[in-house]
Amino acid sequence: MKTIGSTIIMLALVPSLFADNSRELKLASPDGTHEIAFYQKQVSPAVNELYYRVDYKSQPVVNESRAGLELDNRIWEMALGARNLKQPACWMDNLEVDSVTYQPETDITWQPLYGERSSVRDHYRAGTLYLSKKDNSGYRLNIEVRAYNEGVAFRYFFPEHPKAIFHKVVGDLTEYALPAGTKAWTEQWAQAFFEYLNIDDIKHPVERALTLELPNGKWAALADADVDDWCLTKYLASTDKKNTLTSVMYSPVDVVT
Repeated sequence: MKTIGSTIIMLALVPSLFADNSRELKLASPDGTHEIAFYQKQVSPAVNELYYRVDYKSQPVVNESRAGLELDNRIWEMALGARNLKQPACWMDNLEVDSVTYQPETDITWQPLYGERSSVRDHYRAGTLYLSKKDNSGYRLNIEVRAYNEGVAFRYFFPEHPKAIFHKVVGDLTEYALPAGTKAWTEQWAQAFFEYLNIDDIKHPVERALTLELPNGKWAALADADVDDWCLTKYLASTDKKNTLTSVMYSPVDVVT
């Protein structure tokens, strides 16, 4: 099994522990200040798209944004004889939400081997959105989500596939639609000079962590964690959506399920 592409948003939403229906995941942090929601929208009869949003004290930090990954598994599908498997325009298009589960609130303390603190409190609420394809391909994808008092986090998780040794991830579809007027302190490579830019002016990929200054006076950061066996991912302004950052993968990744 493999977890990939964790994203941490250090700021976000409002209380609501359980989803309104079984096809939407909604989480609030233990103190109720941060909230995150994941849900699917059918944009055409054959196309489902995954979206999420993040709020902090009822104010939007990340507006409705697309989520997901792009895969190209045609090589192993042909090797296994699945030559007639229908290929959607985007790998995510024919995924369907099966269920949503929530875990009991976690509040533990652990001791790191090094760092500024001798102990770290791990306090959060968590839930998982389960998706699968109904085309006999055996494809499944889980979205694992946590809401902390300090921020929210999510990651994509591939459960073990009954036949496939690996999945080839060729694109990260995750977007970050930010409030109009958001600015960012950007750097194009590690230890480069910082540039203070409007989101729409980020014309070259910039590094994580990315510090954001929101128009309401709040600050946020986009960061990552637990990216073992994953490529470098940066941010870039969307070419067709205002106030939106896209994810740029350095290279494709073969993910063992």
